[in-house]
Amino acid sequence: MRKKNFLFVALFLLCSVTSYAQSQWGVFGQANLSGSTADGVGTRVGGSIGVMYDRKLTGNLFLQPRLVASYMENETKKSVTPNEFFSQWSLTLPVLASYKFDLGGANSLRLNAGPYLQYAAFGRDRVYKVRMGETQSYPSLGWWHQDFGKHFTYGLQGGVSFVHNKWVGMIDYKYSLRKSLLNMNGHESTFSFGVGYMF
Repeated sequence: MRKKNFLFVALFLLCSVTSYAQSQWGVFGQANLSGSTADGVGTRVGGSIGVMYDRKLTGNLFLQPRLVASYMENETKKSVTPNEFFSQWSLTLPVLASYKFDLGGANSLRLNAGPYLQYAAFGRDRVYKVRMGETQSYPSLGWWHQDFGKHFTYGLQGGVSFVHNKWVGMIDYKYSLRKSLLNMNGHESTFSFGVGYMF
């Protein structure tokens, strides 16, 4: 009985080590160009840092969940009213399917796509209101307050990565499927460009 138990434990550890050998952790940083589908909203620059876990499923197919902390802004560009402004510090969890194309040597190309869930933790705002025909503006920035459920958005993300040894060049695009006040009641649209490193 002890021998069988020993063999079972050894087999389990071997499978665990093999599984771990086909998995990698990584870190990355990105610059973001964010906008909204709402009318009159310009593109703003932001940034993000994150971690990723690369797990081989079969052949050249991988599963790559990421956890990303990011900063983004939205501001209207209207001449007849004061500009509205919303910023947000967010946590995003994309879960991406990643397909690897070998380019020879230590080089490869990845195509990544999948859904994401995003939580906007906090941020600043500047809004205006029209009362009795007159526009009342609030030039100073305040802190926005939203119901808990309105902190969440979700959507789709896709991108391409170029891998050389352990370095990763990344281009991503994400689009929210839920409209948000923080995106001026539009859908978020964000391009990201960055560099990562796999351990």
